[in-house]
Amino acid sequence: MEVFIKSIIRNQSWLTMYFQFVAVGSAAIVIAPEYVRWAVWLLIVFIIGNLTKVFIRRVIGHPFLNVVAWPKIDEGEVAYHCMIFGVVPGVFILSLLFNILTFKWWGMAFGLVTGVILTMIISQFFSKKAIEP
Repeated sequence: MEVFIKSIIRNQSWLTMYFQFVAVGSAAIVIAPEYVRWAVWLLIVFIIGNLTKVFIRRVIGHPFLNVVAWPKIDEGEVAYHCMIFGVVPGVFILSLLFNILTFKWWGMAFGLVTGVILTMIISQFFSKKAIEP
């Protein structure tokens, strides 16, 4: 987990791409008609989850991790926690925006709840795919 966090912070191109997807997704949610806004929201969240999964694979597969004999760990659990850390900022921003635009003032409460639920679902789904060969 520590290696993942340090890799995120040091990889400027990944951070830029991540926040570009969040910005484009936010703009798409604002521009999209109300009846397709949910599909745009889910699509952008799926893309952010997939992007984070690819980055986790790069970190887990890096040769540096093979230099030292690490204690045996559950890669699935590590990938799950890394996914949560990587997906949370984008999903919360998009969920709040989507729910505020869709449900007005009630959307602020719904945004937090749906953001947490969606983060857990996306993290569970993509963390299993991150450790597959």
